[in-house]
Amino acid sequence: MQLSFEALQTTQRELIDARPYFANVEVLVDDGAQQSEIELQLRDKGVCILVCPVLTLTRGSQATHQLSLRAENVVKLFVNPKRNADPAGAQLDVLRSIQEIVAAVLAYPSPAGKVKGERFWETPEDVAALNTFDPGLWTYDIFFLKDFVFA
Repeated sequence: MQLSFEALQTTQRELIDARPYFANVEVLVDDGAQQSEIELQLRDKGVCILVCPVLTLTRGSQATHQLSLRAENVVKLFVNPKRNADPAGAQLDVLRSIQEIVAAVLAYPSPAGKVKGERFWETPEDVAALNTFDPGLWTYDIFFLKDFVFA
């Protein structure tokens, strides 16, 4: 199962969107034009999830004449705490939401030839960080790593 750079965001979006916990939440792919949609979701449900593109590429092993690149990307969890807690809001627990996002992405099946149980995606040591905290908006960044191997 080969995954391209181009499919990274949409694959993560599909994995997160498939979780029943997020049935009432919009999961968006960041294409540079989502600001108004994020604001709409925060006003409507109080929660929005945004899958960002690759942030960094780090060279990995060059063994056996193959080049590997480790891609890091972020999934952002935006929360308007007041609207989220409202009966008409999403009413999602922030820590459970982070847990569900991580579980969704890490559940992606490993490609053939890999060790059974080895994850297709990984997380860095610092899995999540509170990026923005003010009375009207909390933004959590959830980090993922993916190795790409080129012959």
